[in-house]
Amino acid sequence: VDIYAYLFFHAARHLKDTGRMGIITSNSWLDVAYGYELQRFFLKKFKVIAILESRCEPWFEDASVNTVVTILERCQDSELRNANNVNFVKINKRLKELFPWDMNFPMDRWHGIDMLVNTIETAAFDNYKHHAAKIVKHSDGSATYEDKNFRIKTIKQSQLLADVEEAGKTVKWGKYLRAPAVYFEILDSCRDNLVPLSKLADIKRGYTTGINDFFYLDKDRIKHWGIEDEFLAPIIKSPKEALKIILTSEDVQYKVFICNKTLKELRRNKKYGALKYIQWGETRFSSDGVLWNKVPTVSGRKLWYDLGERVHGRILLQMITNDRFFAISNVEHIKVDHNLFEVFPTKDDYFYGLCIYLNSTLLALLRELISRVNLGDGATKTEGIDWKDILIPNEAILNSLSKQNKSFEALKNREIKSIFDEVKMKDRQSLDSSVLEALGLEPKKYLKQLYDGVTELVRERLELPKLRKNNKQAKTYRDVEKLKETVIDETLPQGAKKFPEGFADSKYLKGANEISLPNKPLQLGSYFMGQQDVISEDGSFKYTASSVEEAKYIMYAQRQDSYIVKIPREITVITNAVLDYERYLKDLKGKLFEQFFTRTHNHTKAEQLVRQVFEELGLP
Repeated sequence: VDIYAYLFFHAARHLKDTGRMGIITSNSWLDVAYGYELQRFFLKKFKVIAILESRCEPWFEDASVNTVVTILERCQDSELRNANNVNFVKINKRLKELFPWDMNFPMDRWHGIDMLVNTIETAAFDNYKHHAAKIVKHSDGSATYEDKNFRIKTIKQSQLLADVEEAGKTVKWGKYLRAPAVYFEILDSCRDNLVPLSKLADIKRGYTTGINDFFYLDKDRIKHWGIEDEFLAPIIKSPKEALKIILTSEDVQYKVFICNKTLKELRRNKKYGALKYIQWGETRFSSDGVLWNKVPTVSGRKLWYDLGERVHGRILLQMITNDRFFAISNVEHIKVDHNLFEVFPTKDDYFYGLCIYLNSTLLALLRELISRVNLGDGATKTEGIDWKDILIPNEAILNSLSKQNKSFEALKNREIKSIFDEVKMKDRQSLDSSVLEALGLEPKKYLKQLYDGVTELVRERLELPKLRKNNKQAKTYRDVEKLKETVIDETLPQGAKKFPEGFADSKYLKGANEISLPNKPLQLGSYFMGQQDVISEDGSFKYTASSVEEAKYIMYAQRQDSYIVKIPREITVITNAVLDYERYLKDLKGKLFEQFFTRTHNHTKAEQLVRQVFEELGLP
């Protein structure tokens, strides 16, 4: 349980009847197991006024999770609670666009916030309906109101409570925030034709080896130990290895070590490759300093290296998804890692229809809405319990899908692309149309809405972490610039001393020698017999100074806005000015470093900031 969950219970103790509280938290409670207790607590003790989420901006740059705002009103009267309209609000604009403000007119901001609150709380009433660009009412009594600022899904609290109590577990509320209207329209039209996947198939997780470093082998390790083929089997570790729906052994990168023989049996049968590999494994330690064969996840087995015999599913489902949605057809019965789930249809007749449906964009939409989106990096996670509950066509429709196989045959042997590219493919459109038709839905009405809805969900999910990263970088840049500005003001309130004015008496500059310089960086060149060359980086300029000090004097005196340098005739004046300037620069670097290090406690960062300040001030 995330620790913030306890905050709701604690804060509620301090609320009187009709008192309100609003808390910003991770969105994870909407869809995970412990959310069940929170949902029951909210629905039985409060009016749930609104739950809000923005998919167009991160509210916290430093938090890698997505956040929601929950607004609750303490309510002792069950009739009032049940009659309450719960508003699930997807915010379509950045907050600064919804209520922009000027520091000179602070009341305008409060007026904007009042307008926002009023819009949300009256969504289900007539005054909002006049402003909504789109209104969709659903068969369960809920409704969706959408305009350019919000998409608001309103549901009677009594309905939410009934759903939670009937389920006896968390009801995924995330769909009410994220789901496009077409999702609810499709469910309204064909809910009676859909059943949970667990009704027609068993779902199991792939191998959890306990020590992947031992059990998963690449070609080099196999060759090194000379492990016999009978103890090796191809295994898929990640969906990324599968480029197509049809998975073959050539696609996977690793083999899994499968052995149920004792060491004595291996020695007797001269299986020395496997024998030596197991013996080597028993000398290796985990990162916690435990011998591999004593690690708790393997030590309970009769033979610690025996993964056991198991039949592998013919259909594989992803746990983690980015922007590729597909179900793998495991025709070669390749072994499966725990990063994927295996599907075992209860009847062989279901296999082909399931392959078709599980590779449809409608399934992608449903999956996008049941998956956990609290990873923070843009990916979604679909656990086994989520896959069991996902809706699929009933037996009769699966059988009819099996007969509509032309589109699937065209699709299954080509590379599966990003969802943004898939929806443009003719074979994809053909398959999705056949799925909609099998469910009694008109493709012309729903196909474009389906594609728009899925791509919008995925795009928002993937772009939110990028926005968070960009905002954090921008904030970091602003903070660094402000830090440099503060340190410069404190260390150099009058600005940096200029050379040579601040280090050589002006009387020595009268009658001084003048030389012309290019508008290019200068550097020291060759040194010979006391004479030091000053040259430009491109070699187009060269001046031979009478000493190293004179050469440095010229370089220090060069300025972007002046092409003439006056050089005193007295060598002692030149030398003293250069030495004093270099001591000044060294002392200034020390002071700046101390100031930056005190604020950042980072040696490398402090040195980097000192260099930046010197560059910005034009100091050598």
